[in-house]
Amino acid sequence: GPPAESLEVVDLDGDGEPEVIVDAYSGGAHCCTFSEISRWTGSGYVTKSRNWADDGYRLDNTSGDASPEFVTGDSRFTYRFEAYAFSGRPVRILAYAAGKFTDVTRQNLALVRTDAADQWASFRKVRRDKLGRGFAAAWAADQYRLGKRPAALRTLRSEARKGRLGALYDRTTAASFIKMLDRLLKSWGYAPG
Repeated sequence: GPPAESLEVVDLDGDGEPEVIVDAYSGGAHCCTFSEISRWTGSGYVTKSRNWADDGYRLDNTSGDASPEFVTGDSRFTYRFEAYAFSGRPVRILAYAAGKFTDVTRQNLALVRTDAADQWASFRKVRRDKLGRGFAAAWAADQYRLGKRPAALRTLRSEARKGRLGALYDRTTAASFIKMLDRLLKSWGYAPG
């Protein structure tokens, strides 16, 4: 759901000039938190909009510097591999500066490790029912960020051999799913470059 506050004034980029965040929630079963972030340019305010989709966000100083980051999930994973209830979304951390968002997730590997453990626990709960592709995909994304692509692929192949990478709606084979996921995670920048 939406953040607790609908209006917040906070220095997001550590430049001494606070930004204004206005949040709105669209309502509905699965959507969406929107933010408008206004920053002072010296002669007026410029506003940047952001759709946080189902995950919303929280502000947290994950880097230990003077400014907080937006902690959210990667909404590209929602419905991509499985139904909504079984869609894992790996953690995503975004810094804001000069009107732009920068993905700084790779600089916060402790949160990635925690998220990977959560995604794996979710996968284990549903894998017997062959509903785990969404959580397995999010877990793999975290593993790729941690530089563990080969180990992640071995684990996914092992789970496939045990018949645990089925899907409710997706009729592709587990082997095809793993190949497609590997290509997708590389194209989305999850594998270290």
